[in-house]
Amino acid sequence: MRKIILYLIIIISLPALLFAGKDIKISREFSLLTSQQAQGYLKPFFTTIGESFNSGLYTRADYKPTWSVAIDVTAMGMYIPSSQKEYDAALPDLFGQSSHVLTAKRENGKITENIGGFIKQPTLYGGASQAVFAASQNRFPPDSFYKTVAFIEGNNINFMSGLPALQIAIGIPTRTQIRARFLSVPLESENLSYFTIAINQNIDKLFDIFDDETHSLAAHFAYHSLNRKPGLEISSMALGLHFSKELSQGFSGTLGLQYENLTGKFKAIKKTSHSGDLVNNPYPEIRNGLPFAFDIESFTNFRIGGGLSYKLGFFELTGSAYYASQPILALSATFWLFEQKEKTPPPPPPPAPEPEPEPEPIPIIVDNIQIDAAPQPEVPTLAIDAPAAKKLSADVAAFSVEDGIEKPLLTIKIEETISKHVSPLLPMIFFDDNSSDIPARYVKISKDSATRLANAEVAEGNALDVYYGIMNIIGKRMNTWKNANITLTGTNSGIGSEKNNTKLSAARAEQVKNYLVSVWNIEPKRIKVVSRNLPAQASNSKDPDGIEENR
Repeated sequence: MRKIILYLIIIISLPALLFAGKDIKISREFSLLTSQQAQGYLKPFFTTIGESFNSGLYTRADYKPTWSVAIDVTAMGMYIPSSQKEYDAALPDLFGQSSHVLTAKRENGKITENIGGFIKQPTLYGGASQAVFAASQNRFPPDSFYKTVAFIEGNNINFMSGLPALQIAIGIPTRTQIRARFLSVPLESENLSYFTIAINQNIDKLFDIFDDETHSLAAHFAYHSLNRKPGLEISSMALGLHFSKELSQGFSGTLGLQYENLTGKFKAIKKTSHSGDLVNNPYPEIRNGLPFAFDIESFTNFRIGGGLSYKLGFFELTGSAYYASQPILALSATFWLFEQKEKTPPPPPPPAPEPEPEPEPIPIIVDNIQIDAAPQPEVPTLAIDAPAAKKLSADVAAFSVEDGIEKPLLTIKIEETISKHVSPLLPMIFFDDNSSDIPARYVKISKDSATRLANAEVAEGNALDVYYGIMNIIGKRMNTWKNANITLTGTNSGIGSEKNNTKLSAARAEQVKNYLVSVWNIEPKRIKVVSRNLPAQASNSKDPDGIEENR
């Protein structure tokens, strides 16, 4: 609660210390901070603001080519390093010049005199401040104004809660996700407004970077703006890459690297009661009523880290840890309000077979009469170890019977009938439990037999017989169509010893590839092998048949 109140004081109260209006105004008697001191004192705080802006920009990198809508809530906190608990505070310009003013400080029981230039003081997250005592050597202004100066205390903070982020995430079919945040807080006559726009774009699926479908890579960009005009302007930008891997059903691991920055300006005017008044203060800026203005900066430029994500139905939880100038812990809860189902494209139709050439007529001589007929199918020659056969000669005569009278037949009509055997092909090989060996039920032949295998032989038998010859059917078709390529995806049942065993999945696909390469002489580059755990369209893992189908 103390830290939340501190945020409200800095963000809301400081811009309107005493007066709210079109311009931010502060009292000239507000003498604890000059513009230069405020820049150093608040820099760690603005670093926390920037790291809050740039957290919760992404989760998993596998953005689907569908429409989706989600609400994401991210909470985070930062560890404050000791290097951000002190800053160099500038002393008044005449401090250190003993002819004008004598100065001294006491630290650890030791007194140091004639102090000037800069002195270490606590930032907002630091500890106790240290006064510098001064005695003016001149009783007349402005030397008489050079008296003891004190600095604002720190708050002894080691862990700072970040700004929570509530955002909407919209996925579009280009594998893109857009995240947006908006907040507007009325401050009397002006508003303090904040908005974020972030874009995440999956790139590995667009450019086919990974063979393994469980790997995903995406680029992200974000822009943030916080304004109270006039007076406060803050902008921040983040650009980076994030990677995710599906570890098991619902679980994913993420890694991310990004460049980020934060810039801005704060400006307030000094309230004056009488023109030309001088305030009793050793700093000319405060004494003369000059504007209170400084640039807003951050210590952070790069962050690297990762986390784990678990998605169950419409709910997703992500925990992350990042190393930046202030190391970050973050927790995000995402509620998926709508997710369009990803459609699996139908397989492309096989190319139409080339028409077979018309057979050339073969002359047949019967009783010195030529008859044209189509050629008969080639019959393979059988080598028989036997004495050379004697030449045979014979006369062929054909007769027909009409009205009981036998007459010579001068024409022979030969007809050829072509039949087609059509069977459905299931493009899957099912393996035994925890095995990558191709089961014996699938028909495997030798390389020599593959060169002589005819289409009719492949398609013999019923539909199940044809299915068991699936590897030979694919092999013969790839030899027919030389430009055809295939992808073999190995999977596992996700149960027992097969759970998360993607090596087994890859070995199953490799076994089929080795058969096509070694027996059917298919070029290896025409066969792409990928692996995953469950199939993209997995069967019910609680049913024994479903477990077998997933193998």
